[in-house]
Amino acid sequence: MIFDSWQEIDVYFNAYEKQQGFGVVRGQSAYKHFKDGSKIKREVTWKCDYAGKPDTRRKVGGKRISRELEGEPVATKKCGCGAMVYSSFTSNGKWELRKVCLSHSHLFSPSKSMLVTKYRLEELKKVPYLELHRWLASQRNGYENVAFTTKDLNNLAAKEKKLKFKDGDANAMMNYFKMIQKNNKNFYHVHRLDDNGVLQDVLWVDARSRAAYEDFGDVVCFDTTFLMNKYDLPFANVVGVNHHGQTILLGCALISHEDTETFKWVFSTWLDDVGGDPPTTILTDQDPTMRKALKVVMPQTRRR
Repeated sequence: MIFDSWQEIDVYFNAYEKQQGFGVVRGQSAYKHFKDGSKIKREVTWKCDYAGKPDTRRKVGGKRISRELEGEPVATKKCGCGAMVYSSFTSNGKWELRKVCLSHSHLFSPSKSMLVTKYRLEELKKVPYLELHRWLASQRNGYENVAFTTKDLNNLAAKEKKLKFKDGDANAMMNYFKMIQKNNKNFYHVHRLDDNGVLQDVLWVDARSRAAYEDFGDVVCFDTTFLMNKYDLPFANVVGVNHHGQTILLGCALISHEDTETFKWVFSTWLDDVGGDPPTTILTDQDPTMRKALKVVMPQTRRR
């Protein structure tokens, strides 16, 4: 199988493993290094999360002692599972699956997918803070017995994102955008910082998306999905459909908050990048903050 990027393989394989009921971890990657200090990824391997040997030893006084010798049970799921996918970068700029092994040395089934930690967290992140706060209140016999508010939950989540989104990662992303823009003047990216100078929101639109919007921008869909990465930043995307019935990407953004002010910035910035003409219809979820933002930025656009 051939993919445009290793990220596409990551999404594809993760969707497959969730459907089957086992977890996957991305293993070591190989890079090609250049004289200027830059590097590009050349090989990526994905493994079952049951891969590897169980750690049956623990450190005591600087020495590693076997847990089994001490009669201590070893709680681990590692069993040396050999299921894996290996892919490498080809000369024509694509990523090809070079080796695929789907034989597991353990039992798994679709019904066990919720036993995988990242799937449980994925479901938890879909629960709005208001709903989570309401549930806690019902468990504690009233809101007065809950020591924090929904705003506290939002602030805590925002603080965690800022702590995880380190300056080095932000700079690497912005440098990558600048490199792309050198080769393609029609690539647009916009970002903004918070009061402390921390990168807050980023939006980008490439040349292909801008051209596609001119022909197929009458009806678009806007969606925000939590990425299961170390930043936990909502990934927003605008998509349309071309004359072949195929989904086309019209813009992307990483956003810090899902509030009206942020959505206003995303919608207005995206419109500027694709030419300024709003779509006839936009499809979104039922988030009221998104609805308020659209009324301000695209008052003539019909929202469904």
